[in-house]
Amino acid sequence: QRAALQQSLRDVALIAPQLKALITQFNQVIATIDEHIAQQAQSEPALAAEAQRLQTIPGVGVQGATMLLCLFRRIEFKNIGALIAFTGLDPRPMDSGQKRGLRRLSKRGAPWLRRQLYMMGFSASRSKVFQSRYEALRAHGLSSTAAFVILGRKLLSIAFALWRSQKPFDLNRFLLKKA
Repeated sequence: QRAALQQSLRDVALIAPQLKALITQFNQVIATIDEHIAQQAQSEPALAAEAQRLQTIPGVGVQGATMLLCLFRRIEFKNIGALIAFTGLDPRPMDSGQKRGLRRLSKRGAPWLRRQLYMMGFSASRSKVFQSRYEALRAHGLSSTAAFVILGRKLLSIAFALWRSQKPFDLNRFLLKKA
């Protein structure tokens, strides 16, 4: 929202000082919210340990780990497919007979959940662990948005596996599975 605000009002020189002050206040509010989320995540020792374990995944920060913990603790998913379908990140084919149609996301889940997973995918694409996967998806002809969504879905499946196994992220195991 911050970028949208800056871009939409950047040509209006008359309100430049107010815009700068507004963006500064906006940043302070975001910092306060982030601090509150971190405090809540650290308030309960068991919750803090689970959040730390999820944060071992590249691309998962305090916000993402807290969101995933809330999701995993509230709803018991039978398998990863059910979780991905719940978030709306499952591809739905538009096939008919012999015609193979487009695949689009079902988007049946909560938009804020998909948004957070997208941002986690964006963050992961900058890490050494997932950068090669991101570049491979882009080389395959996918848009950056589609690549971030795919990485977000991958992070979700890794987080779910870590949640179930109660183990931290193991890069060597991930690289073996990838091959």
